[in-house]
Amino acid sequence: MNRVKLYIVIFSILSFLTPSFGNVSADSFIDTDEIKEYFELRDTIVMMNDEMKKIITDSVHNNFFGTDEAEKNLNGCMRFLEERIDEFSSKDTQMKYHYVKKLRNLFNESVRLHPIVMARFIGDSIKKINQDEISEDKYLAEPWHRPFFEPIDVRTLAAVPGNEANRTKSIDFASRGRTSAIKPVKLETPPVLPSTVVAAEPPAQTPKIDETLQKVADIIIEKPNVSKTAKEVFKDLNKKIEAKEEKEEKAKPELSVIKTQPEVASASRVITGPITGPIRPMAIMIENHRLARPQTGLNEANIVYEIPVEGGITRFMGIYNKIPGVVGPIRSCREYFVDRALEVSALYVHCGGSPKGYQYLASSHIFSIDEIKIGKGFFRDNTRKGPHNLYGKGREIFDSASENFPMLLKNKVKLLNYGVQESLGSKEAKTATIKYHGNYEVKIKYDNGSYLRYMNDELHVDRITKKPLSAYAIVIQEAAMKTVDKAGRQEISFIGNGIAWILEKGRLTNVTWHKNEADSATVFKDEKGIEYKFPENKQIWIQVVSPTQTPEIN
Repeated sequence: MNRVKLYIVIFSILSFLTPSFGNVSADSFIDTDEIKEYFELRDTIVMMNDEMKKIITDSVHNNFFGTDEAEKNLNGCMRFLEERIDEFSSKDTQMKYHYVKKLRNLFNESVRLHPIVMARFIGDSIKKINQDEISEDKYLAEPWHRPFFEPIDVRTLAAVPGNEANRTKSIDFASRGRTSAIKPVKLETPPVLPSTVVAAEPPAQTPKIDETLQKVADIIIEKPNVSKTAKEVFKDLNKKIEAKEEKEEKAKPELSVIKTQPEVASASRVITGPITGPIRPMAIMIENHRLARPQTGLNEANIVYEIPVEGGITRFMGIYNKIPGVVGPIRSCREYFVDRALEVSALYVHCGGSPKGYQYLASSHIFSIDEIKIGKGFFRDNTRKGPHNLYGKGREIFDSASENFPMLLKNKVKLLNYGVQESLGSKEAKTATIKYHGNYEVKIKYDNGSYLRYMNDELHVDRITKKPLSAYAIVIQEAAMKTVDKAGRQEISFIGNGIAWILEKGRLTNVTWHKNEADSATVFKDEKGIEYKFPENKQIWIQVVSPTQTPEIN
């Protein structure tokens, strides 16, 4: 009887609640992908919090955060999770606010635990050693207690469904041209290469810890048999990893070989003392998350690109033909930024990258410095919250790059078509507004010969000097874009042609842009077909927008 009464009560409650949903179908109310992503994020945060508590209490030996790379591992996890929560919060779903609130509460615990754990690391005097000296066995000495789901940090995300007719054509990465680097300064008595066959540079490699996580993620981890010990469970997992490694090793393609004419070898060298001659330009990725503002060092760039990324925000890339001071916060690679860096054969500076970003770095053969692989010249500002606190010292990064790449050049690189533009447009252009996203807007205002920037109505200033950022000319370039995965990552085509607007001296000039290959320059032409001339030694901003983000120019 008690069971019957219970069923009656449950049925009554359900009957009472059902009308409140009206005619809403289950499909329109429930997003299974959203639920799955929420639980994966939640479990990952809980797992990390548990690992940090183990470090604080010394209750259990910790394998992932108990290594000599512990500080980097922990900061990387914190950085990654915060990015994923930000991406999740940008989704337009019915349950978003409920899920985000719960995730924020969990991550707030991570934020409280983080400084305690970092203090513990310092107290234990953990040494920093080269990642290349760490074997994978060091990371996998004992089982890593983790939730049984496919890890979100390396999950391949499916393309967002939508109206294919309205999408732009996908970019064919394989068809992009190989960059031809600018010839470096020749040494006094250089040796001649003995062979006419030069092997192509090997693809860039991700850090060893990332490779290990990828291999673990690619193996389907079943729920452990309770009759097995932890040692036995891990032994089985290790066998699967070894088998996969052996299979991957056999499947590795041989390096391609490019036949060229004999060339004079020019050794890379470490430069000491002041640098007076031309250098290879530096293209540095700089974050524009609200917690990264105000940025440092954008005021020193010759050109600043602002281009959309995932999450409804933009990212900057500064092009420097002189070594900057401190620059940051530095963030990750996106492949379409690489196309603009290739135009001037720049050294590409970043921290991490999207899967396509890493893939394109390898195939484009651009010279690059990744903080995850080469940490020299980078530092964390503890007065700011991670991951929005990574900065670089221009000279130290330049010196580090000089150990591997030719950074001194014989001739100065031409960043744009410089000169005096004789005929500006007839229309006035005193202000312009670009609505990049519902919660992010850029306003440009002409003031005393240059253009000031406002982000969400707040004047854009340099963090160190406190002075407003100003540009002598602004290019608003329209380019085809599309979202390629559930994280909101963009695919942007800069190879081809399109329309643009140039604001200079308070006037508006309508132009077209043309770019033939990945490493060829973008050419801007006015309505008469004459190439536009930009003022030299003046800062130029290039704002990239999609066809749906037409700027309002007054």
